[in-house]
Amino acid sequence: MRQRKKPWALSCRSWQSFFGFLPPLIIWLIYRERSALLDAQGRYALNWTFSFLIYAIVAWVLTFVLIGFLMYFALIIINLVVCIIAAVKANERIAWQYPLAIPFFKVEAPR
Repeated sequence: MRQRKKPWALSCRSWQSFFGFLPPLIIWLIYRERSALLDAQGRYALNWTFSFLIYAIVAWVLTFVLIGFLMYFALIIINLVVCIIAAVKANERIAWQYPLAIPFFKVEAPR
């Protein structure tokens, strides 16, 4: 059973940079009760995805004063970098918390 957690934890983190909140949400809903690690991975991924959405909306609003373009570009770069870091950590079976993520879902440390 332990070997099966690794691909889902990695998938939860890596697919989110391309497909948004749906892959982490689906994986988390299916596997959250089977593994504390997958529960934490999914919650961290969803926290970041919803935070990213809020930051993107703020950047869009700020495009009317021309600073939003820079903020949106920086946000895309930050998203790619943190998603890659999170995928590497998930591959090592570490539940890594994203920086700047708003904690919408409370995460208990996996055992």
